[in-house]
Amino acid sequence: WVQSGHFVPKREDGNEEKWLIQRMDFAYRRAAKAMIVTTATTFFAFMATALSPIMPVAGFGLWAGCVVFMNYILVITLFPAMLSWWYQVVKPYEKCCCCCFSRCRKSKKTDDYDNPTDHSDTLSTGEEPRYIETFLGETWANWIIKAGWIILPCIFIGVGFAGWKASEIGPLTQQEKWFDDEHYMEKMLSWPAHFDGGSVTSLIQIQFVYGLEENVDRTGVTFWDVEDYGKADFDEDWNPSSADAQNYLLYVCDTLLSNYTDDLYDTIDYFSCWVYDFKTYGEETLNITFPFIFDDTQAGQKEKYSELIGNWTSQTKEGIKFASSGQVGFADDEFKFCYIDFKIPYSQFLNDKTEVFDFWEDAMNEFNANAPEGVENGYQTSIFAWAWIATQDSFVISALQGIAIAIPLALLCLILSTQNWIISLYAISAIVAIIGCEVALMVLQGWELGISESIAVVMIVGFSVDYVVHLGNAYVECEKYNREERLKFSLFTMGISVVSGALTTFASGVWLMFPEFLFFKKFGILIMSVVTFSLFFSMVYFIALLGKCGPKGNTGNIPIWKGIRNYLCCCCGTIDEWDDGHYLLSGDEAVIEVDNHPNLNLEIAQQIEQQISADTFEVLQEIQNTVINDQHAD
Repeated sequence: WVQSGHFVPKREDGNEEKWLIQRMDFAYRRAAKAMIVTTATTFFAFMATALSPIMPVAGFGLWAGCVVFMNYILVITLFPAMLSWWYQVVKPYEKCCCCCFSRCRKSKKTDDYDNPTDHSDTLSTGEEPRYIETFLGETWANWIIKAGWIILPCIFIGVGFAGWKASEIGPLTQQEKWFDDEHYMEKMLSWPAHFDGGSVTSLIQIQFVYGLEENVDRTGVTFWDVEDYGKADFDEDWNPSSADAQNYLLYVCDTLLSNYTDDLYDTIDYFSCWVYDFKTYGEETLNITFPFIFDDTQAGQKEKYSELIGNWTSQTKEGIKFASSGQVGFADDEFKFCYIDFKIPYSQFLNDKTEVFDFWEDAMNEFNANAPEGVENGYQTSIFAWAWIATQDSFVISALQGIAIAIPLALLCLILSTQNWIISLYAISAIVAIIGCEVALMVLQGWELGISESIAVVMIVGFSVDYVVHLGNAYVECEKYNREERLKFSLFTMGISVVSGALTTFASGVWLMFPEFLFFKKFGILIMSVVTFSLFFSMVYFIALLGKCGPKGNTGNIPIWKGIRNYLCCCCGTIDEWDDGHYLLSGDEAVIEVDNHPNLNLEIAQQIEQQISADTFEVLQEIQNTVINDQHAD
């Protein structure tokens, strides 16, 4: 809007209202295309994180995507209306100081409202460009053009180092910290480690489970309900009452104690197998021989065996202990599931997480391969450790999945916006370089892929594309042939938008440095660093690349929208729907563009489509309308 003041000259007839309409048309056309691209890329980048299996990450992606979308809607509706109101109502008084407001207002009423169109001294000229626009369009552009071949090799070397460092990023190896070391909450959480009772306080609990399906029934459970875990499914084939099944469960316990002693921790106090106590109860209290067989029929044996376990878990101290801990479970007065519990040292898990999991998974599969019917569907699990492995993997998957979705979508949006594949590839190279530098910064700070980092990696794509797409669009829009003129035009028209956008976004990250919650502090650092890298690569690397290797003239152009428009006109267009041209003001000249139309003679259209001076525009406009009407009549 501000730039339209010096790109759209004031009308010679002094019609202020029409001039404002022309300014709004200029501003809206230039801004809307760039905004829809930046909005789309940022929106899809955040929506890519919404596919994460980790609910807080997915929730943040959805929320941020909605914010970006609503921001776009308000900027293309409410903001133009506010600009129009401000310029017509407030601007006449904005230079007035408070002490002379009344006198200034009176003077304005006398001068402007008595003779509202008397602006002959300024009608033919637009508003002067601002200093920052002149600096970026001339001084900065000349610096970059002269030093381009020095800048580019240095940046390539730096990006190569950043890529090497970024390759060292890995998943979380410990629980993510939420507060600074000196915060009382962090002290409460970390101080127990100073009074560690040895490996006893750092054990991983593992269970061999029988009678339950490995997957939980989550029918009707929403992803966002943190209190609803779903419903456990019982194994319909579960039957531990047969002699073979009873001997097998005892065999599992004996084998763990005999063959896996080196892998377990303290098999005396931290190994719990309910079968031993139940066997002792039957043999010593009831004087019956193990395995306990009561009936020749399967149904009768299963019923009496379940009744025996029910008596044990309700009448004896040991049985009550196992039932209350869940190692022996009943549902509808029937023995439904059980598990064998043991512990391993945390040091094994810390060093080789996946290897430890695979080791016990293979052990469980080996037991199942030799299991009799009724107890062959056992599985191994852990209360926390295995879930933590899945969480670590999910952080990495979320980041990679987000990048895999966001970068191709960003490339597509860039191609649709600039309609030039060369500039689109240059812009994507800048985005990839920004990602590499940002991830390298994470590594240098000792961070791992946690919640903040996995969100930030995808967010980088949305933030970084905002700057290069503005500059790329302006470069393509310039009708000059050589690179230098197009580059200066790009920086002159869009450089201030890039710099201003970077400064405001950077400032938003500054305020996130003050909360005590560590997540916000890390996120603030990420926002500020992303913006800094994005501004550098857009205003230095991308500009240097365009200055030295940018396309000239129509090189690399892909006339996507023109092809679609011509196709639609050929298929279903009418002369009444034809766009009778538009003009772009550039200095003292205007350009009339008449699109090809099946109902308009091509020779006449070529004669009309030419560059003419501004003072003959209205005359030719009437001639053009006459030709169109004649063609329509024919």
